[in-house]
Amino acid sequence: MPIPRLVYCIASFVLVLIGCQHAAPMVPAPLDIVSTVPSTVHIPLSIERVAILYPEVSDRMVISAYLRLEGGTFQLKELRPTLKLVERFDLRQVLDEQRFQLSHAVSDDTAVRLGHLLGVDSVALYRVEGPSAKDRALASVVGGLPPVVVVSKIIKVEDGEVVFLNAVTVPVETPPAEVAFSMDSQIQTALDRGVAQTLADLRHAFR
Repeated sequence: MPIPRLVYCIASFVLVLIGCQHAAPMVPAPLDIVSTVPSTVHIPLSIERVAILYPEVSDRMVISAYLRLEGGTFQLKELRPTLKLVERFDLRQVLDEQRFQLSHAVSDDTAVRLGHLLGVDSVALYRVEGPSAKDRALASVVGGLPPVVVVSKIIKVEDGEVVFLNAVTVPVETPPAEVAFSMDSQIQTALDRGVAQTLADLRHAFR
């Protein structure tokens, strides 16, 4: 190979190496979300008056997720204008009168009982599961976090029939060790994606 040609090849190779060093780092694609509800599920038109239930929790991120689920449920009125949703104030009044406290896992029987007291034909029940404080502490040492799971269910008060059941599972991306402080941000991202997918599946069922 002539010397000028050889010099040109070497120079080109060096420029490629420099370009690779300054290239933007690759951003990994979001991990896959899994929904369990079949796309063929359709909420009966007989569902007209709904109460929204979810557990009382102290985690701010989970509280925010429940509030967004509640707000998204109210938006279902865009698809069914005749749909009536019980105000949270009415639910709180009934809970106080009956001395009920919504525990971490609200049972179907409790939901149906509250539905009868509220005078609704069905209950929308939500439950959000995410990495606990113990999971986060462990992940800071050995890495890896359990997924976020958003469970949604619609139960008919009359006979306890479950007409909609969905569990949305969202993996939590583990941040690199040098940015471990962003763990809460990763969990928040997974929660946001789980809530968005849950509401999308619910809207599809109310189509």
